[in-house]
Amino acid sequence: MSALVLCLLLAGAAWGQENQGYTSVALFKIKLDSMEAGVGSLVKFITPVGAKLLKEGTVSGYGVDVDMFHQPGQSNVAVWMDVPSFEAFGKAEDAIHAALKASPQLTAALWAANDQNAHADIMVRHMFANMKKVPAGKLPYTNFHAVKVKPGQMQDYAAGFEKHLKPMYDRLVADGVIYGYSVDTEVIHSDAAALVWIVTVMPDLAAKDKMLAATRAANQSKSAAERKAMSDALDGPTVPGAHRDSISQAVVFVTK
Repeated sequence: MSALVLCLLLAGAAWGQENQGYTSVALFKIKLDSMEAGVGSLVKFITPVGAKLLKEGTVSGYGVDVDMFHQPGQSNVAVWMDVPSFEAFGKAEDAIHAALKASPQLTAALWAANDQNAHADIMVRHMFANMKKVPAGKLPYTNFHAVKVKPGQMQDYAAGFEKHLKPMYDRLVADGVIYGYSVDTEVIHSDAAALVWIVTVMPDLAAKDKMLAATRAANQSKSAAERKAMSDALDGPTVPGAHRDSISQAVVFVTK
């Protein structure tokens, strides 16, 4: 799965809490020889539509993200919108389709640069999140750690994250190393095993080095028994061999 930029607006959201909204993500595969033009067309299209929807309160954030690491046949650009409900999602979709019809030349440029066979849509929600405000005008980097959780074991995975990883991520936010993080899962499932992303929004790529150093330090501070318990709690509920990582950079990032 290619990188997905997901806006993190709510600090402290936790497993089992009342729904805090959804993030709709549209994935595109822009041809490499058309990347500048294709991404430029997406930015030109989504900026006025997103701004209007944000002003109306239909969405609480929107953006465009570009993968730094490309994979054969995979999408490489994501357009996302945060919505409070499926009703709001429908209104946003209507506005997007209306804008496409009203801008035939821009729409044609979008389709020309895009491999439509690689397009996909997903809808996710937060299981956990802790996020500081991203400064206006800042275009963050986003790190993705993706796994597939076995059917019926989502609560086990969530409990493992909360016990073994959440304290470290919360410290990284408190120390200003990262803007924030979320643990996101699909609302509309595309597979029997649910996809889960640990999404970390970073001010720069140096934050990735600091995250890796924090992970190593946390592991070294544990006993062998503690490391085994963490591995069992996090790896046991997931599908072997399905883990993927990616990093993307925002070219549009707007939130309330």
